[in-house]
Amino acid sequence: MRSLVRQTWSALCPDLSRRNWETDTTFKMLSNAILLFGMVLVLWGAGAGLMRTVWLYDTAKESSRWLQGCSDDCNAARVIGIVVFALVQMARAISALLALALMAAAIGGALGFLFGLPRPPTAAEQQEKQRTGARWKLSTNLTEISDWLTKIIVGVGLVEATKAWGAFTASTVVVAGYLFESRHGSPAVVGCALAGGAVFGFLFAYLYTQLIIARLLAEADTGLTAPSKIATQHFRLIKPSSQAIAPRISRSRDPRALATTARPELPDVQTALQIASIPFGDLTQRPDVTFEDVWNWGRAKAILNDYCEAAKAYIRLLGTERGDTSPVDDPHLLLEAARVLNAAGPTYQNAAAALAQAALQVRDKAEQEVRDAITGDVAALLLSGRLPGGYREALTLLKSIGEKPRGDSDTNGRLHLLRALAKGQKYKALLEAKAKAGKVVDDDPELKALREEIREDLKFAFGQEGGESLKEANRPFWDPHSEQEDLAAEEADLRAVYQADTEFQQLVDTPPAPAPDKTGQ
Repeated sequence: MRSLVRQTWSALCPDLSRRNWETDTTFKMLSNAILLFGMVLVLWGAGAGLMRTVWLYDTAKESSRWLQGCSDDCNAARVIGIVVFALVQMARAISALLALALMAAAIGGALGFLFGLPRPPTAAEQQEKQRTGARWKLSTNLTEISDWLTKIIVGVGLVEATKAWGAFTASTVVVAGYLFESRHGSPAVVGCALAGGAVFGFLFAYLYTQLIIARLLAEADTGLTAPSKIATQHFRLIKPSSQAIAPRISRSRDPRALATTARPELPDVQTALQIASIPFGDLTQRPDVTFEDVWNWGRAKAILNDYCEAAKAYIRLLGTERGDTSPVDDPHLLLEAARVLNAAGPTYQNAAAALAQAALQVRDKAEQEVRDAITGDVAALLLSGRLPGGYREALTLLKSIGEKPRGDSDTNGRLHLLRALAKGQKYKALLEAKAKAGKVVDDDPELKALREEIREDLKFAFGQEGGESLKEANRPFWDPHSEQEDLAAEEADLRAVYQADTEFQQLVDTPPAPAPDKTGQ
């Protein structure tokens, strides 16, 4: 009983911060009310059966020699007989009441199911469906029937309503007469059992249909377009640092810098088309949708360059608990989310910078490639001024490149290039400060050493696979004759070095070596 009271109180005061609290609250409260109703019927039925036994005993005692008295040898048999008879009467009363309540509950449940059954939107509601993403609409039959019944009751008047009530009470009297000879207040209890059973059956079936069956129907409908297991497994093989999902965050603020040479492969695009065809509203309304389902949907949209839609999925993921771990502790998710939101446009760029910083805090949980990607993105944000600290913080962050045992490996040369850009910003600042102080800068040892460090970083970056592409893509940072002069005006980090160092010019202007002639001609 204490547990029943505690569960009922919990249902009346639900925890609104939990998912699916409405289902737990509704069914807990309704189930406890049904249980309490059944317990009352059982207790009354037991009492009615016992009182009927007493009444029948008093009625038959004077005419039955066996009940009037006998020798001591039959006293035990008489007591046992009376007890068995009482138990039979109690079972008869209890089962009769429960049978009446269940019959009424079945009728009410059928109506509840009919009123609660969802329906697909009509043609007139198609536009609203496309706007909200809802493929099924919760039933409004109960509201419509309620309005209809209200009008009928008002139209027919109180006379017919009185007749209906009279017919109900008459039926309860007849049933009570058959079962209990209309004793012990049975007409009222029979009426309560019928009315209570009908109401509880209606409410339970209606709510179950709305909260459970409606979702199953919607799931079956959306399941027709659900991605295959092969498709979802294929997406798990794509690395979080892959630029096929979203371009890495660039040091440049110009949107053109988002262009990337990495392109998704044909299987990636085919899988993305299959998954992205599901509306986001349908996906999130499915009762069995998982964290990975939403993540795959966001990846699909990102691969198709629909970054604004992909941002919806990543924002939802970051606000959803994933078992015992928090999404903000997952460097893979944070890296992808930062890049997708950055690519989604200026609206999300502040959020992208914050996510990149959060990824930096947990980067040690990831493998080396992801750590390098996170480090590069944060360094690019520092150099572009989107995060405070500038080149000083960037140099601190990139100081450990190549250092053992926990240095960044930088297999694609990006981190060395970013460190060269950071040193280029430092070079410009030192050059301006020394010139303002009237010092000779031509043979300044500090500037000379800095130029040498820059050349070493660029040599490493250009020596990696794809180094020539890296050189051409970043030429505006040092080349005064670049076709993207307007882009590099405020981002010419290495132009001062280019103008002062002939060795630097030779390094960055050397054309790529010709590809070997595979034809042999």
